[in-house]
Amino acid sequence: MKDRIISDTHFLHAREVACGERKSWYEFKIENNWRRLVKDTDTIIHIWDVCCGQDNNVHEIFIKQLPGFKILVKGNHDNKSDSWYIDHGRDMVVQSMIIKRHGKEILFQHIPDDFSMDRAVAARNRVVMHWHYHAHWNDKILARHNHVLYSCERENMHPRTIQYMLNLLSSIKQK
Repeated sequence: MKDRIISDTHFLHAREVACGERKSWYEFKIENNWRRLVKDTDTIIHIWDVCCGQDNNVHEIFIKQLPGFKILVKGNHDNKSDSWYIDHGRDMVVQSMIIKRHGKEILFQHIPDDFSMDRAVAARNRVVMHWHYHAHWNDKILARHNHVLYSCERENMHPRTIQYMLNLLSSIKQK
């Protein structure tokens, strides 16, 4: 059993392709990677922005069919009620959450704020994982504040383990 994360999938979001952020096949790559890497016994924390419109189609075509215990941490494009997401294939829905894994307290939130940065810097065992910025960020500045940002684009549409993301943060901090 593993904990995995994925974020900002933006299923059926034509703008992602039109502006050159993603290739036209990105949804199928996300789906294939999810099916290949995530087992039914795994927990997948889907951090924000599942889709941009066509919610019923996305959840019927993709989300309901994919394996794993699915937690949604809602983002700026996830505007349905919590119960709607539960009825459409989610096992749990939250605005943000904190879990303890690998000796760290990990806060999941969509957009970093000053409070989360201050809180993470204040203790070595606190890490903030967030998204929203896609491939646009400065690793070294974030790492200084115990922040790590997952990006579907940078991670080649792979759901990553939490341990992988913590290792990524450590490697950035060592540079």
